[in-house]
Amino acid sequence: MCHYLHLNDWFEPVLFFLPAVYFYLALRNNFGQPWPKTLAKVLLMIVTYGLVLGISMVASALVSVFML
Repeated sequence: MCHYLHLNDWFEPVLFFLPAVYFYLALRNNFGQPWPKTLAKVLLMIVTYGLVLGISMVASALVSVFML
């Protein structure tokens, strides 16, 4: 059993939100824009990434089903 591979309960949300926080801070520090505009850009990027990832997963599942 590899117990060291199991994440603690508090660490999972940290890993989930850490890229968004990093992206927000990077945009804010590089461009010096107001926080609502930066937050809107971050949310747009997260939603777009999620949609692309979801569509590619559905397409991959459909291709694998129809190739049987």
